[in-house]
Amino acid sequence: MDNDLAQTQHLVSAIERITPLSAHVRQAFLSVARVLFVPQYYRRQGRVLNWAMVDTGDAAYTDEALVTKVDPISKHPTSSSSQPSLMAIQLEALDLQPGQRVLEIGAGTGYNAALMAHIVGSTGHVVSIDVDYDLAHAAKQHLAIAGYEQVQVVCGDGLQGYEGGAPYDRILATGSFRSFPRSWFDQLTAHGRLVGNLVGNLASVFICLKKKQAVGDGILLPIGGDKRYMELHHGQFLPPHLLDWAVYDVAILKEHLIHFDFPTLIENTDFLFLLQCFSPRLERHWRYNQAAEKAEVYFVTEQSCLTVQACSPHEWLVQEKGSGGLWEHLYEAYQLWIQYNHPSLADYHVSIDQSGQYISLGDMRWQLTQND
Repeated sequence: MDNDLAQTQHLVSAIERITPLSAHVRQAFLSVARVLFVPQYYRRQGRVLNWAMVDTGDAAYTDEALVTKVDPISKHPTSSSSQPSLMAIQLEALDLQPGQRVLEIGAGTGYNAALMAHIVGSTGHVVSIDVDYDLAHAAKQHLAIAGYEQVQVVCGDGLQGYEGGAPYDRILATGSFRSFPRSWFDQLTAHGRLVGNLVGNLASVFICLKKKQAVGDGILLPIGGDKRYMELHHGQFLPPHLLDWAVYDVAILKEHLIHFDFPTLIENTDFLFLLQCFSPRLERHWRYNQAAEKAEVYFVTEQSCLTVQACSPHEWLVQEKGSGGLWEHLYEAYQLWIQYNHPSLADYHVSIDQSGQYISLGDMRWQLTQND
């Protein structure tokens, strides 16, 4: 028991090296044993998608995400116990209070629901919904073992929320989404709060949205763009989109010589988020160049694709194929990046009203595509 407490304190210390914790969130992490929710996890073997199920042990007390389910066909992870520091930032943004009603979209292992149940206490109520029956069933078992039987676990489509427990003071989505499902917003109380992971083709951001009657206003949380949850779905994963490179290979080639390091710029997740807002249908793909023996980054639309190669220490060659004018579009986004002085995630604003959902930067505003 003393060893478990010491290891749990070690986990809390690891979290606090990433983000400060309020007293009630800190106490929740100290009180809820993660190992009870993740007794085993999948560990990658080598560099290929080869996984082995192992006992969690001390790994439960590390600030690491742990894969808990793998698709047997694609070999890709389909569920995990999230990185605790990432969970902590979101719990702080939720600002949970005793007595509140909370809906969690994506039950996972049940660990996060237990943390929230600890914070809202005996007068509050937590509902956790997951479309995967196996995950929901396991989460319910884990919660019972840990002493949090009061959490209501539901098997259902979380993208529709859960009307049976509404309205909620707080909603937390532990899977990513491409726009806010209207059902979530409708199931919040008049001054409720929603936290979740908004993703697109190029970047991922975490958003805290505060509802004020019929409208919502929000900010982007200080979480790096390399962090993202597995995408929520209605019960079945969509097959991966495979490009037909032959279509682009026969297209007309246009070349442009530029004098700024675009390959380095596109490694900046803040720039990729701006580019995603500016061009939400733009995709990024990697293609192996046999001659150069390396994978190259391509930006792709239905009409065009392009890549950028270094020519000299201060010159780069844009190679564009197709008729979509893609480079002109990307250069326009680059000029916007310069105009707004390399904006960080803190410079953006999120809003929802009767006309739609928007991401704003200064006097620029982009509408999110509805997908629910």
